[in-house]
Amino acid sequence: MNYLDILSKEESNRVQGLDYDMAKTIVHERLFLIYRKMGLTNKMESEFRKGMHCLARFDEKNRLPPPTNFTYETLTEALEKSERDIDVRWKKE
Repeated sequence: MNYLDILSKEESNRVQGLDYDMAKTIVHERLFLIYRKMGLTNKMESEFRKGMHCLARFDEKNRLPPPTNFTYETLTEALEKSERDIDVRWKKE
C-alpha cells in the first residue's frame, strides 16, 4: 500500500491529527518532481494537477486565497529550495 492509499484510508476512517489535503499536496508535489526528473511527462502533469487540486481544497478550507502563478518551473524551484539541506535519496540515484 502506498502513502496516498494510507492517507485516503485514514481520512475515510476519520483519523484525527492530520490535514489530509496538505499531506496529499506534499505527496503529489514530490511525485511531480520525481517524474519531472525522470522525464515522465504524463505522470508529471497528472501529479501537478492533483497537487494543485489538493492545495486549492486546503486553501479554501482555511479561507486562504487560491493558489496562483504555479507553473512547472515555479513549483520545481520552490520544492528544490525547500529540500536544499535535506538528504533526499532519489536525487542521488
